[in-house]
Amino acid sequence: MGSLHKWEMWAYFLFWIGGTIYGVLRVFITSFNVTNRVMDGLDLGTWPFGKYKDNGDTEWMLWVHLFGVRLLQSLLGHFVVARICELPFLGLVQYRFHAC
Repeated sequence: MGSLHKWEMWAYFLFWIGGTIYGVLRVFITSFNVTNRVMDGLDLGTWPFGKYKDNGDTEWMLWVHLFGVRLLQSLLGHFVVARICELPFLGLVQYRFHAC
């Protein structure tokens, strides 16, 4: 088995490092460009906690403007009504999924 010359080993190593750095930079540049395109359709929301919101998301506007600060109470009420409707003696749910 012959071995490669020292300069040839360094050349392969530098090509490998250069290709790796180029690939990582291309991923970062593409990610940055895609992020900027996606962020064009988003506004900085004031609720919850300043997260971004979609301009075209009508459900977001419904929940935030209709229920406002009582959103947690509304979701809790929805959960309670859903649990009441699942009670077996009401007969509203015919088929239930049992994981076990």
